[in-house]
Amino acid sequence: MYRAIRTLGPGATAHYMGMTTYVTGGALIHPVALGTVSKLYPTRPTGHARSPVTDPAASPAAALDGPPDTRELPDLKRLLIKTCVGLLVLFGAVTAIGLVFRAELVALGGHFVDLLGPFGVGLGFFMQDALGLPIPPDIYQGLALLGGVPFWTIVFYGSVGAMIGGSLGFYIGRRLGWTRFFRRITEGRGRQIHNMVERYGVWAVLIGAVSPLPYCVACWSAGALGMQFRPFILISLTRIPRIAFYLWLIELGFLSVV
Repeated sequence: MYRAIRTLGPGATAHYMGMTTYVTGGALIHPVALGTVSKLYPTRPTGHARSPVTDPAASPAAALDGPPDTRELPDLKRLLIKTCVGLLVLFGAVTAIGLVFRAELVALGGHFVDLLGPFGVGLGFFMQDALGLPIPPDIYQGLALLGGVPFWTIVFYGSVGAMIGGSLGFYIGRRLGWTRFFRRITEGRGRQIHNMVERYGVWAVLIGAVSPLPYCVACWSAGALGMQFRPFILISLTRIPRIAFYLWLIELGFLSVV
């Protein structure tokens, strides 16, 4: 289906989910499937227009002399408070559960390791970061730790699972970002994260990697919005210290009741 989006002067460009259409004059006609153009940029004299996910300095609103950006974004101050409170709750919960159910958890951890080994930790991170499985992978980390798997072995398998899962999530967004299903996510519960990735690029992926925000949605949005894979995967490496730090808190919580 073709739809006239906006009348612009010659030489302008439009971006929709990483696709570019050039205006040669008059009305801009762009093939749109289940959506509308998300951003409009004037053409740079020596190349293509800059994308917001690869160049945070780009200012589409200013370029169009339009109203200021009023898209809904996460409250970063509240997010920081939520992260700190979440860490305290994690430590307290692990300590309390370990105090009451330590023997049962050690037995469960042994069964987990016998069944899946450290591979189960990587699988847990992969399923959450790629597909959004609503089970915190830190549960698998704790079970593996109680089952006798060494600390850094758990970190290694969790990191590999997170990197592969995040990469798959990125390409899921790249392939399916134009679909009605994906739009329901980015216009629904995931709209704040999607808007943040669209506005701040790799820095939004960093926030998703280390905070309680759903990292999978940040990965999907990065792919759908046309972010280059190399900066995406490099900034996603910050997932590794997050994995190690949360595992350290879990270990500290259990050791405190020994």
